[in-house]
Amino acid sequence: ANDISHPAFAKLFISTEYDSETNTIIAMRKLRDSDTKYYMANRLIIENPTDRYQYETNRMEFIGRNKTLSNPKAINEKLTNYVGNPLDPIISLRNTIKLLAGEETTVYFVSGFGKSKAQVMDIINTYCDEESIEELGFEVATIMSNVTNKMVNITGNDMRLYNTILNYLFQTSR
Repeated sequence: ANDISHPAFAKLFISTEYDSETNTIIAMRKLRDSDTKYYMANRLIIENPTDRYQYETNRMEFIGRNKTLSNPKAINEKLTNYVGNPLDPIISLRNTIKLLAGEETTVYFVSGFGKSKAQVMDIINTYCDEESIEELGFEVATIMSNVTNKMVNITGNDMRLYNTILNYLFQTSR
C-alpha cells in the first residue's frame, strides 16, 4: 500500500534497460515488500529510419536544467541513451523520418505489460512488423473491446450514443 500512496517513493524501485536488437526500452518495477516484479516494454517501429535510435529514461535529462515540459532540452538535443535506475523515470524513444512532399510512412509504437521480461519480449517480438500488427494487434484489440463491452453491459446502441457524444466533446467530424 505504501508503494502506491507515495509516487516519489514508488519510483525508487524502477529500473530500465535497452534492447538494441528490437529498439525496445524495458522497465521493471519491483514492489518493496515482495518479490513480485512488473515489466513494461515499449518499442518504436519506423519504416526506413534515417538515423540510429535514441532513448532516454531519466526525466531530468529529458527536460533539462532550467527548462520546462513545454520546451524540454530533448527537443533540440540528442537523447543521452541512459538506462539504469533513474530517480524520476520516463520512456522516450526517438528516430528521424524524412519524407518528400506526397510521400507517406507508417510509425508504430508497441507497448507490452507482463510479470516477466520474457513475457513482455514475447509481445514485442510478436508485434514486430506492419503485417503482424495489422493482423494480430487489431484483432486482439477488437476482441478485448468486445469482451469489455459485454462485461460492463454496453450494447451497440449505447456505443453509438457514446461515440456521438464524444464527437461533440472532442469536436471531431462525423
